[in-house]
Amino acid sequence: MFGNLFAPLWKLFPSFADIGPKVVTDDNKFQIIVNVKDYKKDDLKVKTKGDFIFVQGSHEAKHDDHDVFASQFFHTYSLPSNSSAADVTAQLSSDGYLTVNAPLSYVADRAKESGDREVPITETGVPYQKEKPEREPTTPPSAAAVTTEEDRKEPTTPSDRDEATVKDNSIPLGNEITP
Repeated sequence: MFGNLFAPLWKLFPSFADIGPKVVTDDNKFQIIVNVKDYKKDDLKVKTKGDFIFVQGSHEAKHDDHDVFASQFFHTYSLPSNSSAADVTAQLSSDGYLTVNAPLSYVADRAKESGDREVPITETGVPYQKEKPEREPTTPPSAAAVTTEEDRKEPTTPSDRDEATVKDNSIPLGNEITP
């Protein structure tokens, strides 16, 4: 009855994916994903300096002679020790997600990377692909695959044990003769 009472209100709040940057790491890459839907490519900068990655955006919009709207952000990330600032790339998707990638390797020579580097931002022209968990395809049960109650029961004892007999379950009284 009240299940959908507050459903319209949830649309007023941003989803967790839209609140802040997302950092993804695996064996091959260090990746930063930032929602920059309100920014143009020229409003964004990605820089590396030493062991850091800087992602920033700044834009200003004038509505008339008196109103000015300004928005900016600045994020700093520590570059992983097994990555190189020279290999950092940045891509802007068509739906407004900036993805910064730093490939990971087992050997990184950082002695030559002490200077600043502005990372060029390339536009992909395609929307950002949000990762979805992989699931096995489910198949509907067929009539031929009907199982009985006995087929579904799991054995409670290992099958290599001898079957229990009535003699095994009797309590000795002490006056039995054993052969």
